Amino acid sequence: MKTKVVILYLSILAVVSIAGCDSRHSYDARLRTADSLLRVNNPDSALQVLSVMDSAGLRSASDRAYHALLLTQAQYRSYADISSDSTINVALDYYKRHDGEQEKLTRSYIYKGAVTEVLGNPESAMTADRLPIP
Repeated sequence: MKTKVVILYLSILAVVSIAGCDSRHSYDARLRTADSLLRVNNPDSALQVLSVMDSAGLRSASDRAYHALLLTQAQYRSYADISSDSTINVALDYYKRHDGEQEKLTRSYIYKGAVTEVLGNPESAMTADRLPIP
């Protein structure tokens, strides 16, 4: 029985270690937590974590962009009121300038379109900046 617990513990530790090595940036732990909550389909909890954070107090522009992306994602998936696209624009502007963040750039474009549609202007979502075609 103890052997199974030790193996389970070591397996979890290995997965967490490998997942941590995957990231190019060392993001704020609260942002990683919110992203994890979104990935397991718990947007309300992610929205709670993100709403109490002061984005201006985050240490880097990459953290602020990540916060903007996750906040928009959590708001949209929680059916919260979205009154403008200014939050997702922070993320989109940042990720357009940083080539190593293609996954987050793609998510930013997806949620830019979703927010634009929520705001009642789906036509402009279709004419927004396009992803570069290689």
